[in-house]
Amino acid sequence: MKKRVLVLLVLAAFPVFGQSGLFNPFGQREIDRWKLSAGVVYLSTNSTAAGKLYSFVTNGWALACSTNPASCSGLLAVALSTNSARGMQKGGMITAQGLTPGLPVFISATPGEFTQTQPTNSGYVVRSLCDSALTTNSFELAPGVSIELQ
Repeated sequence: MKKRVLVLLVLAAFPVFGQSGLFNPFGQREIDRWKLSAGVVYLSTNSTAAGKLYSFVTNGWALACSTNPASCSGLLAVALSTNSARGMQKGGMITAQGLTPGLPVFISATPGEFTQTQPTNSGYVVRSLCDSALTTNSFELAPGVSIELQ
């Protein structure tokens, strides 16, 4: 009697980011082969920094910054590599340092960074990236609407 083995790959658990980039036990070749499109977009070809937050603007990806309203609207994603053609994570688990669980995460005034301090200055944009951090070093990227402060 032949035994059948079912192999189930749970890929959604692997897009985990840090300052050093994507943790990927399969290797870049498999990511390219499978084109993990659930949460990853392949738009444009721009130089990026892995782990930084970007906004898709008319001419490609730009670092998101709460002091620049144009860089806070539209599609937000975290860079997977040094080039956007390698993929930009638009949703899922993100790692960041020094988070307080239970507090929301916002676009920072420092380009490409996250913060848990809500912007309050006139002209800044408030856009949450999640309702609350899950742990001291992770949150689920689910951007809300952007509001420009008057």
